[in-house]
Order: sequence, then C-alpha cells, then structure tokens
Amino acid sequence: MAQNVALQLRLAGYRAADATDRARASLAGLGLDGLADRRPQTLSGGEAQRVAVCAAVAHGPSLVLADEPTGELDRSSASRSTTCWPPPPKPRERRCCWSRTTPGPRSWRTAWSGS
Repeated sequence: MAQNVALQLRLAGYRAADATDRARASLAGLGLDGLADRRPQTLSGGEAQRVAVCAAVAHGPSLVLADEPTGELDRSSASRSTTCWPPPPKPRERRCCWSRTTPGPRSWRTAWSGS
C-alpha cells in the first residue's frame, strides 16, 4: 500500500525516494504502518478506505473534499480516522470537509477543519 500512496505523491511532483519515505511516514502517522507492504486485494473495505484517506492527504493538499470517508469503518476506526488526519505543514494551509452517516438518531454529520 505504500506504493499506492507514493504514486499519489509522485503525481504531485515528489521524487521517487521522497515519495516512498513520505508515504510510509503518512501511513505510520495514521496507524497504518502495518499495511505498508500489503497488496490491495488483501485489505478489508475499512483498511482500504483508511489507506485512501492517507493517500488523499499525504501530499498536503490545500483542500480535501471527502464524501463519507469513514463509511466502511466501525465507530472506533471512524473516530480515529477523522481525528488523526495529519496536521497541515503551516497553519490554515489545508481545508477539509467531510460528511459521514452513522447509525442512530444523528444520521449524518458534516465537519470542517480549518477556517
């Protein structure tokens, strides 16, 4: 999976060695370092979704739009995933918006990070 995250970094202009190093660091930062050397077909839906979130934010985009990035995750993993996104390199540089559905009386939630 580190190669998949590194591909996103390469497309964003990172050199191969830097992309691989940053991909592994990004996976580790989200608690996914154990998935770095696994192949996509061996991941559960939740694991694949967490890796996709990692790939989306690893290159430090200024804007992240995510539609239910926790839809395949259990409640604990969803909470960890949304609170563990890497901080922006500089204050107010990244904006994130995500929506998610959860079982229960509050069936949806939209949250903003940044301002």
